[in-house]
Amino acid sequence: MSQRFPSNPFEDVQPSEFNKYTKKHASEHFLDENFRKIGWEVFEPFTDTGIDRIIRKKICPNNHTKYDDVTNNIKKCECGEPLKTITRFLQIKTRKLDTKKNAKNLELLKYRYLGYTLESADFRTDPRHVFVFYSDNTTKTQQDVHIIPIADYLQFFIDNDIPNANGNSPANTQFAVRSFREGQGKDNFLFYKPDNTWVYNPQGRSKKDASGNIVGKISNEIPFNDWLNEKGLEKISNHVIENDMITLQDTITTQKLQLFYRFTKGRSNTITHENVQTIRTHFQENQLVENYSETLQQQREATIVTLQQLLEDEPELKESIKKYLIQFKEMRNKLEI
Repeated sequence: MSQRFPSNPFEDVQPSEFNKYTKKHASEHFLDENFRKIGWEVFEPFTDTGIDRIIRKKICPNNHTKYDDVTNNIKKCECGEPLKTITRFLQIKTRKLDTKKNAKNLELLKYRYLGYTLESADFRTDPRHVFVFYSDNTTKTQQDVHIIPIADYLQFFIDNDIPNANGNSPANTQFAVRSFREGQGKDNFLFYKPDNTWVYNPQGRSKKDASGNIVGKISNEIPFNDWLNEKGLEKISNHVIENDMITLQDTITTQKLQLFYRFTKGRSNTITHENVQTIRTHFQENQLVENYSETLQQQREATIVTLQQLLEDEPELKESIKKYLIQFKEMRNKLEI
């Protein structure tokens, strides 16, 4: 019988007892043990490159193994096929569920949100990259985790790219704002409901009922349960990604182009309407095209020429810039006139 994922591997403590200073490491170790329990090998990178864990597991190439089958010491599936190893790169976001401020309607309905921060650099073009949104206090004894392959995450916003009355859509709220490129914006749109389900970006207003009591009312919300717990595990516990690696890489590239080349000023008072139009025009004129590789090479060569000209009489500045380019020997050499 399949077991619930995740479950608390530490009998003497609840995951929700950790504070914000220790929550990250405690949560990552909590997930480590849960993945190990169902047969995944778990590795922690020595250097923070945006990947928190690398996990590997042997599964049947014909997908006969279940998500919770422990296959560490098994070489062949019952069907006779040798097991093959799959690899996933996890980016883990941990938050305590909280009540959204200045949202009386959602407070009345007892909706609580899981906030997380993603920036443009987090969106790799590798389909094995997986976002993991972990809630350590869904209830006093229950934890939830959303396990979402990057292509699925991007497709969710494409499928729900429908502007509301204010002209905003989930895609614009996530990708078009300046904070997405700066890496400073936290998204507070993923909500847990008292009926034990999750939704994205619930909309509505509180109203008075027939008795004069103020009650919460939802006019629109997007279900967000397809990657929850065991469902998310099933999404990553197969050979679909490995078998379609090139196709999925192309898909992710297309998805990113569709979502990233947009801009809204959000609540900024310093960005004018003219600024917005200039940025949008720039995006439209610089989207990737078939001859992107050639265009990029031309841009790089033009940049090098400009730098050479600007630095001709600035030897100290040139040396300083070369230090920043220490990993790129070819570019350092090209700064020489």
